[in-house]
Amino acid sequence: MAVRSRHAIPAHDNRPGYRGSLQAWRDTLRRAGSRRTGLPVIDPGRRWQRPAKRRYWHRQQHTGAAAASRRSQFPQDLWAQLTVLARLLIRTLAALLALAAIAGLVIAIAGWTTALPGETSTEHGFPRLTSQYVTTSDGTRLAVDVWLPTDIAPGEHRPALLRATRYWRNGEFTLLARGLSALGVLPPLGLRDDTSYFTQRGFVVVIADARGTGASEGEKPFPIAPQESADYAEVIDWITLQSWSNGNVGAFGVSYDGMTAEAMAGQGHPALKAIAPTYMVFDSQYYLSTLGGVVNSKFMRDWQALNHGLDANAGLCKPGDNCRWLNMLVSGVREVEGQPVAALAAQRQTPAVLETTEKTPYRNDPLWRNPTLTWRDIASYGRADVIARTDIAIFALAGWLDAGSADGALARLLSLPNNTQEVTIGTLSHGGLHDTDPFKPVAASAEPSRAQQLKQMADFFSHHLAAQGEAPTQRIRYYTLNGGWKESNTWPPSGLAQRVLQFCEDGMLCDTNDAVRPGEVTYAVDFSTTSSHLGRTRWDTPLGGSDVVYEDRRDLSGRRLSFTSPPLPTAMDITGTPVLDLHLASSHADGAVHAYMEHVSADGRVTYVTEGATRLTHARAPSCRTCPYRSDGPNRSFAREHQQPFTPDTLHRITLPLLATSVRFRAGDRLRISLTGADAVQFARTPARGEPRYQFAFGTAQASRLLLPVEATPQQRGGMQ
Repeated sequence: MAVRSRHAIPAHDNRPGYRGSLQAWRDTLRRAGSRRTGLPVIDPGRRWQRPAKRRYWHRQQHTGAAAASRRSQFPQDLWAQLTVLARLLIRTLAALLALAAIAGLVIAIAGWTTALPGETSTEHGFPRLTSQYVTTSDGTRLAVDVWLPTDIAPGEHRPALLRATRYWRNGEFTLLARGLSALGVLPPLGLRDDTSYFTQRGFVVVIADARGTGASEGEKPFPIAPQESADYAEVIDWITLQSWSNGNVGAFGVSYDGMTAEAMAGQGHPALKAIAPTYMVFDSQYYLSTLGGVVNSKFMRDWQALNHGLDANAGLCKPGDNCRWLNMLVSGVREVEGQPVAALAAQRQTPAVLETTEKTPYRNDPLWRNPTLTWRDIASYGRADVIARTDIAIFALAGWLDAGSADGALARLLSLPNNTQEVTIGTLSHGGLHDTDPFKPVAASAEPSRAQQLKQMADFFSHHLAAQGEAPTQRIRYYTLNGGWKESNTWPPSGLAQRVLQFCEDGMLCDTNDAVRPGEVTYAVDFSTTSSHLGRTRWDTPLGGSDVVYEDRRDLSGRRLSFTSPPLPTAMDITGTPVLDLHLASSHADGAVHAYMEHVSADGRVTYVTEGATRLTHARAPSCRTCPYRSDGPNRSFAREHQQPFTPDTLHRITLPLLATSVRFRAGDRLRISLTGADAVQFARTPARGEPRYQFAFGTAQASRLLLPVEATPQQRGGMQ
């Protein structure tokens, strides 16, 4: 059968059988584009192509009149092609909208028809989750959630674990969140992993909103003020009166919730047998909000903003996060008995923690706007005297690179020697989800894992609240960066010796027995320096539990004053609190010294190990004999009456302890101390104005030195551990 060429069909052929066909539509577009416009041709079903030049057989096509006619038709032909494009886009958009509508319908149906974990019942028909108010003696109502084990039987008595929080005990979830959870896109809503695991282990879990937060009533003058601490004793009273209670209570929590657990222990309640304060600071002033008197302004500012959003019932969203998406999932704090919290939120005033930190620099000063309180009244160490008179057992988890949580765990261990304590300090981020050992790959898994941490905690509570399992022993288990796990029954570990390195000329760290020519080195403070540009430091992880990652410190900008040791002939394990004994003169009466211990490998990479800081107005205080607690390093009172002025242009001796660590330097590695006068990203500029210049002395009786707590390596002890 002969196939008629499409060119043989006249352009004026309007027969329906031809002009109405798909082929005719394609040919019309092709002719319109190629003959008249010379533009790229739209051919549905084929790729875009530039039309080939046509050979025209009629001379009149080349006349001026014909050319003018073609130019007059150009807008019409372009409009025709744009119309086709618009129709295609409209059809595509309509299809996408239809798919979105179908997906939305599926999500909505899943959200309507699927119960959340807290909306289910136990095996014997009890509601798995109930929310209610507990009224305190002053008439304040505290919002409380009670999670029952799924296998609890009528009349059965179980131990309870209490967690009190200022970060909402639970949320009200939107239909979108419920649907996504039902489809497996989001994890089960409203049921944290610790609550789920502890109820599986047979505990009743009670979660309370702290006074003045969440759905609880009352005012919150400052975090963990005495009235808030007293509330928890009344919540424990309430727990012991419940039909499911066996009379024994434990308390647990991470960060702020860990501090509330310690505040409960400070009430001395006889029903409270054990606590697990994890990833928290024993001294919230000098291990977190300030470091050696230098205000941690970035953390305090971000934490205050986070708290303000929570108190306004606007969501748990830290600065820098995309809160819009979070607010599409969580509409606010979980209500109690259907009572809205809008009226409570409208009356709240979030404590001004940043301003209080800035305006209350000394330990025993009255808090700004709260003159009846001092830092000791709200800090965990302020309850140590009461806890020491109890038999409360303590389980602690901390990370060497989680703010000052490791120093806090060690201070508690040393200050409460008669309380049974199990302490684990690892390379763990805040909350224990990430491994922070800088000598491992960034994606390394946390050790112990989160599941293992929960198991250890549940085993601890099972023994102390239900007399199950083996009796725990007093011990501390710690991880050495660039090394491995170790264990000790005492702290400091046995076998430690002090190694002293001194500053010497040409930026070297020399052995204390080396002859060093006396001298001084001058450093003009560079206020642009910072500890990291990545925003994932030890001071960032307390807000959200992010991983801790420092870049190669060769890449940091800004001037530093560094002193580096020669390559080590043998391996060296440093465990404890390194201390800088500095002889320093400054052009100003106020200022800050930031010090960083660094590991320099054979290939030149510089790795962050730990840091410390001191404000010059705090630096000259002598070691105190009546400090509120014992610490691993030098004990400093930070009381106003013990401070000594820092006279400008005069050489002063100051002590600067670094945050505790455990790290291995292998043979051939070098140790470096880098000094600055600022951390522009994290800490407040000190002084607020001026350009200080520091002079560090070396090589004389007033030499600047580094004191290192060194333990024998496994090889030196005769074998690997």
